[in-house]
Amino acid sequence: MSDLQKPGYIFASMVAASSAKLLMMVWAQKNAEKPLREVGVVDSLYVHPMKSCKAMTVTEATITPLGLAFKDIVNRKFFLINNKNEFVNLKAEATMTLIVPTLEGDNMHLNAPEMETLVIPQIFDSGPTVKCVLHGQSVEAIDCGDKAAAWCSKFLNKDGIRLVTGVAFKHPYLYKEPAYASKFPYMLLSAASLDDINSKMSTQPISMRNFRPNIVVKGPPAYDEDDWEEIVIGEANFCKRALCTRCVITLIDPETGIKDSQNEPMKTLKKHRLRAGESKPCMGLYMGPLSPGKTIHVGDKVYARKA
Repeated sequence: MSDLQKPGYIFASMVAASSAKLLMMVWAQKNAEKPLREVGVVDSLYVHPMKSCKAMTVTEATITPLGLAFKDIVNRKFFLINNKNEFVNLKAEATMTLIVPTLEGDNMHLNAPEMETLVIPQIFDSGPTVKCVLHGQSVEAIDCGDKAAAWCSKFLNKDGIRLVTGVAFKHPYLYKEPAYASKFPYMLLSAASLDDINSKMSTQPISMRNFRPNIVVKGPPAYDEDDWEEIVIGEANFCKRALCTRCVITLIDPETGIKDSQNEPMKTLKKHRLRAGESKPCMGLYMGPLSPGKTIHVGDKVYARKA
């Protein structure tokens, strides 16, 4: 059974749809005097099947309460844990960025340098569950088995690494439990924002993948997305949740897994994107979905309403 057909997901979608309708009514009343304006088009879409691993570039994706979905994969559905059942991410294991997930039929394939392909089902309907610590909270996930664990442990050269999966539905009404994403289910970034940061650095340009967005928009000026309160992409509506604060993960080259020796782009971000009273710079816009079930595409027009 697809994740999108499971009772938990259906319930979350129903709750999200009803709350989205209410939110849209509130937004319509609040912003009646502030028309939407066309700001650009979708330049690229990224789905991250596994947290901290390489993203898949897709041409279309479905909006869910928990993040973008492509086929049976919801964004950040899988993640790794250590022998203490603690989440393992790029901060601890930078080479995770070299793990490449792809979808082949009903299976997900994992590839990495000097490793044979690992083939696992996209969907785990049952299996041993494990209590994990993720971002300081206890979550329940399904263990993907010893074969997957051995593959991941071998690649990271660490004993006790295991691959787990599942979808959490704790607070779909507030859109605060985006599968296993760290904060909110969607992150948007404009191409011009990346271009501006690159223009201010003395080192080699960095990739959009350093910032791990879901949706990249081409057309608006740099950082215009900071002020968007309501966003419409194709037929899908979104609301602003927060600006995305950045950490040392941006230092990791997504193609090599090596941290930048000159502390870029964080050095430049702290100089140009650090807001008063904040300790971390911002880059990108976190969004909540208001149109579960809609599909967005590369090339879709993007409209925004500012505060």
